[in-house]
Amino acid sequence: MEGEDDDVRVIEETEKINKPLFKLCMKGKWKKVVETYKIHNKKAHTARITRTGDTALHLAVTDGQDDFVEQLVRLVSSVDRNKEGLRIQNARKNTILHFAASMGSVEMCECIASADASLLSVRNVDGETPLFLSALHGRKHAFLTLHYMHLYSNPLPSHYYSNCRRTDGDTILHAAIAGDYFVTHPLTQFLKKKDQDGTQGDLEAPKINGVENNSSGSETSDWSQPLFPTNYTSCVDLFKFVFLRACLYEYDESGSKPGDKDPATGPYGFYEKGTVTLRDTTEEPQPSTTNGKAKKQKNGENKNEQRMMETPILIAARNGVTEMVEKIMDMFPVAVHDIDAKKKNLVLLAVENRQTYLFDFLLKKKNLKESILSAVDSEGNSALHLAAKLGDYKPWLIPGEALQMHWEIKWYLFVKESMPHHFLRRYNNENKRPRDIFSETHKDLLKNGGDWLKKTSESCSLVAALIATVAFSTSTTVPGDFKDDTGAPTLEGKPEFKAFAISSLVALCCSVTSLVMFLSILTSRYQERDFGKNLPRKLILGLTSLFMSITSMMVCFCTGHFFVLKDKLKSVAFPVYAVTCLPVTLFALAQFPLYIDLIWATFKKVPQRGYKTSLH
Repeated sequence: MEGEDDDVRVIEETEKINKPLFKLCMKGKWKKVVETYKIHNKKAHTARITRTGDTALHLAVTDGQDDFVEQLVRLVSSVDRNKEGLRIQNARKNTILHFAASMGSVEMCECIASADASLLSVRNVDGETPLFLSALHGRKHAFLTLHYMHLYSNPLPSHYYSNCRRTDGDTILHAAIAGDYFVTHPLTQFLKKKDQDGTQGDLEAPKINGVENNSSGSETSDWSQPLFPTNYTSCVDLFKFVFLRACLYEYDESGSKPGDKDPATGPYGFYEKGTVTLRDTTEEPQPSTTNGKAKKQKNGENKNEQRMMETPILIAARNGVTEMVEKIMDMFPVAVHDIDAKKKNLVLLAVENRQTYLFDFLLKKKNLKESILSAVDSEGNSALHLAAKLGDYKPWLIPGEALQMHWEIKWYLFVKESMPHHFLRRYNNENKRPRDIFSETHKDLLKNGGDWLKKTSESCSLVAALIATVAFSTSTTVPGDFKDDTGAPTLEGKPEFKAFAISSLVALCCSVTSLVMFLSILTSRYQERDFGKNLPRKLILGLTSLFMSITSMMVCFCTGHFFVLKDKLKSVAFPVYAVTCLPVTLFALAQFPLYIDLIWATFKKVPQRGYKTSLH
């Protein structure tokens, strides 16, 4: 009984520390967190305050609180010689140094590694060290800092090299190339190197092709000349450095691999799949970038269970409730790091569900960390991968498959242009680029959009051809007679005659222009890029010309016929004209909403989320 009472007492004491400490972290009251660390000492230092096993120090690092992290690290180091509070790993086996390296904070990396150098070699469940994570996320200065601290703490090359590789065989070089963080040219000396699965050259070849395609013009194969855009110059020095320290092992004569003999790089079977509330968005499993054999999330997960694992800010982000997201972020700043069962944070959910207002709001948040914007889900998809993926539900307000396709392209480009290039991973776990996903998921929409444009163009071109025929006949016919002496029309000086002549010419020109535009649409290739600007602009010009030709034709008819009715039936002339023009007017009114939608969709920079199409 006494033992049970002691256990209950320990649990109660732990709850008294954990709950207040968690609330302080969520509200960003870091000064009080430091005070709590001073009062409760070791109990607060080792308190796991989230369901994923994070301590207050984990959350402080994630929130980028450099000064407070330094204070907390000093407190832990001064109280506990073993520095247990610094070595605590969460459910993903990430230490505070993993978080600091992923975020690229040089100050935090120096502070933490100086306090406990053993953290440099600690691995998470994916076998990643802090040094590997800094290269994986393109954190140049943090990488250099950890590199020199590695050499200072343990100068043995074998020790350093083992920390450059994770359990799936990828090295820091593979990670750097996969993320497009660096560019280089002297690759020939590494072509014989192999990763743990024995593949060589699979990774380097497509990357170099991409660099050549993006180069400013030189197609020389001379490796003495760099083939990269000018804005990559600042990364060349680091990439050269990475090559020298990349640890690309060769197979030895016996056929075994050095990585297999190193106990530090052995397999990690432990994985705790707990309920997710707070997590650093940099904690995603990474693919094997050489052969695409990446970890995949188990299929058939219960959707209700996934929903239960979502926090309020994630539910608000999924549904686009910007006001609620803003309020939660103001009250609980750390909530911005929440992820769901598929490791999607609020940025990924906003992009995936086409929540344009929320995504635009998040981009304008100055204090939003890079790790939030550059996060990937459990399948390795970045924000651009999710923007390229077309789901079953199409949320765009605009009707018509062609305009849906137009807005899908516009949304994809908006996400791509809104975020720095190095924020977005090029390949997911299936080795697919965002462009590949876009083409794969938009096949049906592309076909339906082309069919819709063909039907619309065929109908409108028929009307344009009829108007062109009538307008040509009208423009060659002059109402009234000609003067015998000069050959000029007898009605030449009257306003009605001038209106007739001008309107007939305008009707002819506009109808021919409209006909040409619709014929060019019918002969188009209907490729994805055509739906971006080419086809919508042609459709706008064609419809504009068609409406102008219809209006001009009606004016031409009324002014020409007015000479007949102005004396005898002048009082009923306008009602007669109204009834006569009614059928054509109804056709124009039927097409006018499409015209307005097309104008709005084409000239709106950011697509607008709506629910009109969800009712079909």
